[in-house]
Amino acid sequence: MLARLCQLKTLVILLVLCTGCSWKNNKKTNAGDELMTMISDSKQSERKVDPEYIWENTNGDEQSNLFFDIQNKFNRAGLLVNVVVLNPANTKNQYEIDLQSGQRYFDHEWCSTKDAWKKYSGELGDIPFSVGIIPGALDLLGTPQKVIIFGGEGKFKSLQDQNFFKIQLLGSVVQQICVEGNCLGKRNWPSRLIFIGIDPEDSSMKDIKNINDLKEKLDFKKFKAFIENHEGINKVGSKEFPAASMGDFIGFEPTFNFQKRYSLNIDQTEREKMVKSCHAIYDKAWRDVGVKTVFDLPSKTTEELKAKIKIRSEWKKAGIPVEFHERFRAYSIKYATHFVTCMKFVRFPSVNMNPKKFWFLSDIGIFYTLHSDGHYYDCSRKTWTRNTLNNRGDLVYDFKTGIYDCSTLDIDQAFNYLGPYLSSLKGTQKFYYKFLDYDSHPQGTHAKIYSWVKYRKFESSCSSKINEQVLKKSQVMPLDHKWDQRQLREGKSSDLDVIL
Repeated sequence: MLARLCQLKTLVILLVLCTGCSWKNNKKTNAGDELMTMISDSKQSERKVDPEYIWENTNGDEQSNLFFDIQNKFNRAGLLVNVVVLNPANTKNQYEIDLQSGQRYFDHEWCSTKDAWKKYSGELGDIPFSVGIIPGALDLLGTPQKVIIFGGEGKFKSLQDQNFFKIQLLGSVVQQICVEGNCLGKRNWPSRLIFIGIDPEDSSMKDIKNINDLKEKLDFKKFKAFIENHEGINKVGSKEFPAASMGDFIGFEPTFNFQKRYSLNIDQTEREKMVKSCHAIYDKAWRDVGVKTVFDLPSKTTEELKAKIKIRSEWKKAGIPVEFHERFRAYSIKYATHFVTCMKFVRFPSVNMNPKKFWFLSDIGIFYTLHSDGHYYDCSRKTWTRNTLNNRGDLVYDFKTGIYDCSTLDIDQAFNYLGPYLSSLKGTQKFYYKFLDYDSHPQGTHAKIYSWVKYRKFESSCSSKINEQVLKKSQVMPLDHKWDQRQLREGKSSDLDVIL
């Protein structure tokens, strides 16, 4: 994950590579200085934004990104920091944030449970703290920096959506995560810091000056049990295993030093560079692969066939990929890894402004994401499968060599078989992907998201009908979209093969 975070800081270098050359046209991108409107009390300066990259919310206003468009004001001089609240205290519905769109979405319902570590005997019912994130800050796991907040729950509940709040940061606590199964050994428990703060406007918190004051005020055993069970549990057959553990409190100064040294803070300047670079990568994918050439369209006349033969010869001499699978392969080998990083943080063009471009980028995005996450499409066997390790400890499938075995027909089939494979992951695996357009079910935020979200099934020793219903009814693929076939006719890579 640290390697993935480092890639963000090198994306700006790719901007030059993406905009400086093209297989067909030396066409400049129109990426602007900002993607979204900063949420601020003061007026922002006039921006130059490519209209196709501006998203609107359900009211028709420009949609803000709750993670990137808020300055967190995190610095050593003051203990106050801006946060986005995901879950106010004493609420059952638990939400996460999609970084690409910057919108909250429903993740699971919390139900009263017992301590998975069996160290706290009481019932873990209503969650006694609010959960938020520090905008623009990523922790060691590459996820938004989580913060636990005491006090202010009434204010958070009434003003939560599209607002951020100023809290007093006291310190942090170390949380270790076991993502699935029964993790044995310390190396299998990735660690991160969870910040701890209070609402400075809450009168019940007026005597809390530091982390030790809070510790004395809290029922520490109960608090620890909530932190360790908030991530749920892992089920393996009939057995249940803890999914998280917690260390002791850490004061503000060491928290600040650790966060600045090991975590990633994305300020406005870095965000602008990231957006420009990723827009260039998206534009290149569409320009060089997505836009159909004469070789992706059937010839209607003999003259068109002759023109294709001439163009094909010229492209071959110039070393330009001709068929769709050749163009897709050339782009994928060079940019697939960066594309996956980009789509986690930077939005595609608006589906309303350029739907063909959006859906093409969305399609290849989930294709690349699955390959980077331990899955692959086997073009020889015509099936999606898990990428396992061989007896030497190497991955069975290497994307950059395996893609040479794929024809245009194979790539078409890979996208056509995506739906069943993603559905199988939802039914059998701890983690699965789902295309989330609107978070529209009864517990949802109803926000316009339109991105691929990776879900971790929330498992608990208690049962929730809502969690079961959401999992059962949720569609992993967009219902109103299908892959745009590139194969012209069965068994042929292009209609040129008819006469060549």
